Amino acid sequence: MSIDVPSPDAVAFRPNLRLTRNFFNNRIVVASTVGYFSKSDANSSFPNFVFRGNQRKRITADFTLLINLLKRNQHTLRIGGGLSVWYIDDKLIDSSVFLTVSPTSPAISLYFLAYNQIRVIDTGWHVTAEYEYLITPKLGIDARLTFTAVHLEQSSLAGIGLGYHF
Repeated sequence: MSIDVPSPDAVAFRPNLRLTRNFFNNRIVVASTVGYFSKSDANSSFPNFVFRGNQRKRITADFTLLINLLKRNQHTLRIGGGLSVWYIDDKLIDSSVFLTVSPTSPAISLYFLAYNQIRVIDTGWHVTAEYEYLITPKLGIDARLTFTAVHLEQSSLAGIGLGYHF
């Protein structure tokens, strides 16, 4: 589970599934991660009128090469980076107009919203730092920081995980 911070109006939890493979006695790790998040803001600008605000969806895939800096069995500190592929589906408010017509009572209110729809598959890179502590030889907990830069946006991620070593 991670918190994804691409922009202030799009902070969201991003559950992800991660598969790793260790090489050279846990010194080099190759990882692939798939994640998803969806965020929809509900805005209320005027009394008794609620409309859907910005809507953001992401399906992410990260391919990472990590190097373990510690030579301990129970603790690992890894740094690395790799390729990121994101499917971006945004419906963002582009402009809005509010009109009130009241020649008679009650007043008639009209509200117009213009959305900008963005659907694209975007690629870029990411860098990662993570720490893992093995509770048992097979079960570990970890904390991870990631910075991702794809062409349309930049994103920071902070997360914790629970992993099982096969």
